[in-house]
Amino acid sequence: QPFICCMSSCLLSDIRVKSLSVKRLSPISPPTMASDLMEIDDSLYSRQRYVLGDRAMHQMAQSSVFLSGMGAMGVEIAKNIALAGVKSVTLHDTKLCETWDLGSNFFIRRDDVSSQRRRVEAVSPRVAELNPYVQVDTSSLPLDDNTDLSFLRKYQCVILTEASLSLQKRVNKFCHSQQPPVRFICCDAYGICVRVFCDFGEEFEVSDPTGEEPKEIFIQSITQDNPGVVTCMDNHPHGLQTGQSVLFREVGGMLQLNGSTRQITVRSPHSFEIGDTSQLQTYTHGGFVVLLKTSKTYTFGTLEQQLCDPQVLIPDFSKPEAPLQIHAAMLALDRFQEQLCRLPNVGCLQDADTLLKLTEEVNTTLKNKAPVNSELVRCLSRTARGTLPPLAAAVGGIASQEVLKAITGKFAPLQQWFYLDTLELVRPLQSLPSEEFFPRGDRYDGLRACIGESMCLDLHKLRVFMVGCGAIGCEMLKNFALLGVGLASSSGEVCITDPDLIEKSNLNRQFLF
Repeated sequence: QPFICCMSSCLLSDIRVKSLSVKRLSPISPPTMASDLMEIDDSLYSRQRYVLGDRAMHQMAQSSVFLSGMGAMGVEIAKNIALAGVKSVTLHDTKLCETWDLGSNFFIRRDDVSSQRRRVEAVSPRVAELNPYVQVDTSSLPLDDNTDLSFLRKYQCVILTEASLSLQKRVNKFCHSQQPPVRFICCDAYGICVRVFCDFGEEFEVSDPTGEEPKEIFIQSITQDNPGVVTCMDNHPHGLQTGQSVLFREVGGMLQLNGSTRQITVRSPHSFEIGDTSQLQTYTHGGFVVLLKTSKTYTFGTLEQQLCDPQVLIPDFSKPEAPLQIHAAMLALDRFQEQLCRLPNVGCLQDADTLLKLTEEVNTTLKNKAPVNSELVRCLSRTARGTLPPLAAAVGGIASQEVLKAITGKFAPLQQWFYLDTLELVRPLQSLPSEEFFPRGDRYDGLRACIGESMCLDLHKLRVFMVGCGAIGCEMLKNFALLGVGLASSSGEVCITDPDLIEKSNLNRQFLF
């Protein structure tokens, strides 16, 4: 099959796709399950294995994940963690497929909408196709304030999307109270604003916070003294900190040091103490030390605690106050939904005024806060019913990475809120009439609510040439399809070229193969 074939049938039915340098390949048979569940399929996971290491891969292969909500962000997370290779994932959703979903959920098709299938029933077999090593289960039972949460104990990580704030707090409290804690992540995407929250328990140990290669420092000299002092080659700064441990290798003369570990005390940027060396042989030449990685313990508060005193990451240093402003606005949006049982209507000025008033009220209750951004709040009100697929894809990827951190203890986790907005995208559109953003009953209604009909039409007419259909290329094509880039009916086109053949390791990264 040409490598673009599966994309045109699944996603790009309305888009004119032309492929260059297409190679025909013999069919790739799916990998069979290994008899030993701890055996790692290196032909499939080779690149991921290099990044995470065998220990983390084994932990993933023994971990079960619960994911609720099969909207734009939920399906991204489902796709990513299935490709990564967890033991099992349970997909939960209670909604039926709607035309609106076609513009944000790349696994839902027209037939699913016309046959009124449940979203989880439509998505689950397509997630299962991504990785035969992953067991995909489904649930469409209600998950609300009256649900018995004891079933969550069997999971190592629980992710909620499209859940009410009250349910998020209840599930988080349950997960946090377990021994050991069930790692908890919740995500929301409302128009131009998205958020991710993580709670991995009061004591979460990370074996490798940085993922960097062990630092090697070459030795100029070692004194025979108490304490012995190591001087770096050519007075290069060592970058070490007091309390860290180093391993000695290939030291000449002072042979007793080779293979031994010493805790260091920094003396200067170019030297450090290693304890008593007075009884060792005299140092003669050579050798180097390797910095030993030490685990680090992170402390997480519950969602209830973090609502009033949020610990936020600043992704854009050009607007450092933005995360706290979005925090207040999205909490106000949660309160809006609790009071009115709906999201703000597209283009409704009264709803925007109500949301702004709620934001000001919420902001007064926060310990860690920033001035209310009225422009952000009004744009959030207008776009809250909509979806920006590229934004959902990006933040869904971030949330998926936090899932892998939660179950492997590899890399420093997000503490504890991540907020992102695309205010710059919609700021020039505020002068457009409200009718530009009203739904028209097609797959682009979610996008139209954010950027308007005129910009949607401009996307349809685009003629795009893209080189490369690797991991990023496939993600780009998916986003092009969801955005309606290059519609044949609008004389648009997406032209792609990639001369490479598909290898088995591609199946771990490119979900369209």
